[in-house]
Amino acid sequence: MRADIPAIKISVLDRNSEYIKEITYGIEEEGIPYEITEENFYNIKEKAFEISQASRLSVGIAVDKEEAVIHFSKLRIDKPLFILSLDGLEKEKLRIYGSNAARLIKGIPFK
Repeated sequence: MRADIPAIKISVLDRNSEYIKEITYGIEEEGIPYEITEENFYNIKEKAFEISQASRLSVGIAVDKEEAVIHFSKLRIDKPLFILSLDGLEKEKLRIYGSNAARLIKGIPFK
């Protein structure tokens, strides 16, 4: 995706993760663009906050092997919008969270 397009920024440890696929399906259902970067990071909350600050849409999502964190740039660094434990989380719930990240941008109620 081109860097100048407003998009939800997503940072992942593994681009091929099933978790990330489901989250992006939810974002796609809402018609919001996203940009995925595969990189190593130490603190998932800080990474989600950092990329929300870098996103022109003010939303960042970080996903590691245990959690997904959705952050909004106007929130405090230690208070992300959603923290999801991936252990046993159903795929449909991941899709809903992806949709909700996009709905934040659209200004419509969460699912």
